[in-house]
Amino acid sequence: MKRHSFCERENCLFFLLTVVLLVSCRKPPSEDKGQPSATSNDTSARYGYVDAAGKIAIAPQFDYAYSFSEELAVVEMGKQYFYINKVGKVILGPFKDASDFSHGLARVKIVDKYGYIDKTGKTVIQPQFDDASDFKDGLACVKLGDKKGYIDTTGVWVIEHHFEWATSFDEGLAGIRANGKWGYIDKKGDIVIDPQFDEARGFSEGLAHVRNREGLVYIDKSGRTAVKSELDDIVSHKFSEGLTKVVSPGHALQTVKDGKWVTVSATGDKYGYMNTKGEVVISPQFEFAGDFSEGLACVKIGGKYGFVDKVGSVVIEAQFEDVFDGEFSEGMVAVKHSGKWGFIDKAGKFVVEPQFDWVGRFREGMAVVKK
Repeated sequence: MKRHSFCERENCLFFLLTVVLLVSCRKPPSEDKGQPSATSNDTSARYGYVDAAGKIAIAPQFDYAYSFSEELAVVEMGKQYFYINKVGKVILGPFKDASDFSHGLARVKIVDKYGYIDKTGKTVIQPQFDDASDFKDGLACVKLGDKKGYIDTTGVWVIEHHFEWATSFDEGLAGIRANGKWGYIDKKGDIVIDPQFDEARGFSEGLAHVRNREGLVYIDKSGRTAVKSELDDIVSHKFSEGLTKVVSPGHALQTVKDGKWVTVSATGDKYGYMNTKGEVVISPQFEFAGDFSEGLACVKIGGKYGFVDKVGSVVIEAQFEDVFDGEFSEGMVAVKHSGKWGFIDKAGKFVVEPQFDWVGRFREGMAVVKK
């Protein structure tokens, strides 16, 4: 699945993608077994990489490309998946599906099953799973048949597959679903928060976003409601740098004209921020808002995107048409200006001038670009 730019997508996806972390994050390839050249002249293959100075590090040549992880990156060519190094050389593949390296292992699909390889391409865990996640906190959530469980980096079952659904571990706990309700287990497989929630997210900064009888709230690791908002709706699925987004719903004013009710004024939803005590510290005032990263958060003002600090002061003027992910990474964030994408620093200065049709975020010193 290709990543999209920041904007209002989070608001509509939250309820549809509550905790679905095991679905493959890449587009399904065809059965074509041919191995294309890494220097293909196909004009439709236009994804490459830039370095932090904005210099083209790997020329645009791939059908699609993903961020680097542990010095390797997944690229698509001919509807198959390969791994390249930081000079753009294909060193592993092809695979029917592939993911980032984590804990020295990467999830790949061979024929119709998932397994794990190391950086030499050696199969460490044989393809046997119907679905699988990347390793996180030393464990990977995998699906065998219609049940899910957890394995370690040697492929040994640590928590047997008997859950109807499960997520990756975050801060020592993972979400599991039983009889249609969500709860949490620890890394021994013991249930520490009984299944009781209609929706649930992973833990971040000691709190998890769930839906219970009170509505959308945050719970602590004992399952107790720790944070809720009395006047505003919580819209973010996590705390980031001590803050989470809240929204004040918009409203419309109507009057009777010619015997009919007509709207005379209307206000859209307004976004602000709340701390871990449930206190609104930045009043709802923005047309949209993102999570904080590296001390700043992306907000929408007057139809344009800019950035605010943790007291709500505008640090970078709202002037951009779009912002990729809305989060800084390695001191930069991708923004769209005059129809093209580039990168700015935390002072709002362009480090890489707008020139690309699409970009990703910086990771390990490189960012994906389309040109």
